Amino acid sequence: MVCIVDWMRRVQILLDEQLDDLLEFEALRQGRSKSDLVRASLRREIAPLPPIEEDPLWEIVGMVDMEPVEDIDEFLYG
Repeated sequence: MVCIVDWMRRVQILLDEQLDDLLEFEALRQGRSKSDLVRASLRREIAPLPPIEEDPLWEIVGMVDMEPVEDIDEFLYG
Protein backbone atom coordinates (compact mmCIF):
# COMPACT_ATOMS: atom_id res chain seq x y z
CA MET A 1 0.00 0.00 0.00
CA VAL A 2 1.29 3.44 -0.94
CA CYS A 3 0.75 6.23 1.57
CA ILE A 4 1.21 9.81 0.44
CA VAL A 5 1.66 12.20 3.34
CA ASP A 6 -0.77 15.15 3.28
CA TRP A 7 1.96 17.76 3.10
CA MET A 8 3.66 16.27 0.05
CA ARG A 9 3.02 17.82 -3.33
CA ARG A 10 2.82 15.70 -6.46
CA VAL A 11 5.12 16.89 -9.25
CA GLN A 12 5.89 15.51 -12.68
CA ILE A 13 9.43 15.38 -14.06
CA LEU A 14 10.85 14.01 -17.29
CA LEU A 15 13.86 11.67 -17.21
CA ASP A 16 15.66 10.12 -20.11
CA GLU A 17 15.41 6.32 -20.33
CA GLN A 18 18.93 5.66 -19.10
CA LEU A 19 18.51 7.82 -16.00
CA ASP A 20 15.13 6.28 -15.23
CA ASP A 21 16.62 2.78 -15.61
CA LEU A 22 19.48 3.69 -13.28
CA LEU A 23 17.01 5.14 -10.78
CA GLU A 24 14.88 2.00 -10.95
CA PHE A 25 17.93 -0.23 -10.43
CA GLU A 26 19.18 1.80 -7.48
CA ALA A 27 15.71 1.88 -5.89
CA LEU A 28 15.48 -1.92 -6.14
CA ARG A 29 19.03 -2.34 -4.85
CA GLN A 30 18.34 -0.15 -1.80
CA GLY A 31 14.79 -1.35 -1.23
CA ARG A 32 13.47 2.19 -1.54
CA SER A 33 11.04 3.89 -3.87
CA LYS A 34 12.21 5.94 -6.82
CA SER A 35 10.43 8.95 -5.30
CA ASP A 36 12.34 8.54 -2.05
CA LEU A 37 15.65 8.46 -3.91
CA VAL A 38 14.74 11.55 -5.92
CA ARG A 39 13.73 13.43 -2.73
CA ALA A 40 16.97 12.42 -0.98
CA SER A 41 19.04 13.52 -3.98
CA LEU A 42 17.27 16.88 -4.14
CA ARG A 43 17.80 17.43 -0.42
CA ARG A 44 21.54 16.86 -0.87
CA GLU A 45 21.71 19.09 -3.94
CA ILE A 46 19.53 22.01 -2.88
CA ALA A 47 20.40 23.80 0.34
CA PRO A 48 17.51 25.22 2.35
CA LEU A 49 17.24 28.98 2.68
CA PRO A 50 18.92 30.37 5.78
CA PRO A 51 16.74 31.91 8.49
CA ILE A 52 15.49 35.41 7.58
CA GLU A 53 17.49 36.85 10.48
CA GLU A 54 20.73 35.84 8.69
CA ASP A 55 19.81 37.81 5.54
CA PRO A 56 21.86 41.05 5.40
CA LEU A 57 18.70 42.98 4.47
CA TRP A 58 17.24 42.04 7.86
CA GLU A 59 19.56 44.67 9.39
CA ILE A 60 17.49 47.51 7.87
CA VAL A 61 14.18 46.25 9.25
CA GLY A 62 12.89 48.77 11.76
CA MET A 63 15.39 51.49 10.86
CA VAL A 64 12.61 53.88 9.86
CA ASP A 65 10.07 54.74 12.51
CA MET A 66 6.92 56.17 10.96
CA GLU A 67 3.16 55.87 11.19
CA PRO A 68 1.35 53.38 8.92
CA VAL A 69 0.24 54.81 5.59
CA GLU A 70 -3.47 54.63 4.73
CA ASP A 71 -3.17 55.34 1.00
CA ILE A 72 0.09 53.96 -0.33
CA ASP A 73 -0.45 55.40 -3.83
CA GLU A 74 -0.95 58.90 -2.41
CA PHE A 75 2.12 58.49 -0.21
CA LEU A 76 4.34 57.28 -3.04
CA TYR A 77 3.08 59.33 -5.95
CA GLY A 78 1.50 62.37 -4.33
